[in-house]
Amino acid sequence: MTSKLFQLHDQHDYYLIHHGAKDTVTGSCHELRIGGLSLLVDCGLFQGKDSQPLPIEFPIDHIDALLIIHAHIDHIGRLPWLLAAGFNKPIYCTQATAELIPLMLDDGLKLQLGLNQKQREKVLNHIKKLIVPLEYGKRQSIELRDRFAPCCEEKQKDKNKKAGAKA
Repeated sequence: MTSKLFQLHDQHDYYLIHHGAKDTVTGSCHELRIGGLSLLVDCGLFQGKDSQPLPIEFPIDHIDALLIIHAHIDHIGRLPWLLAAGFNKPIYCTQATAELIPLMLDDGLKLQLGLNQKQREKVLNHIKKLIVPLEYGKRQSIELRDRFAPCCEEKQKDKNKKAGAKA
């Protein structure tokens, strides 16, 4: 699958690449690039008439983290294939989504891949180790490559100064 790079702002280095769900309803998978940092948003399964091969067909070495919007299978269904492709970075999601991801994926790993209980637990435990649950409804910064995305750096510096002043 060839993905087109869309520039989001003509004066800034902000780009969006659709790796799924661009021309379909299922298979949500988008990459946000900001100033050399890259955040994958969802890695979902294509379903029904939109069904496509499961392997990850785009480069992932440069991706700094994954953000999961919610635990529907069309947003998380290709997570095992993302790990198989070598992804080993933080997976950010809400606390509720963090609880649901293993439950939702367990059934698919059993039915789609025919994995036994021990094999499924190995995959799911690896995913659980990567998950960073975030509080729902609370604004938070996501740390990428030991720093914050450029759009957040100034806000984080201000936040750190204020926190230092209170201490």
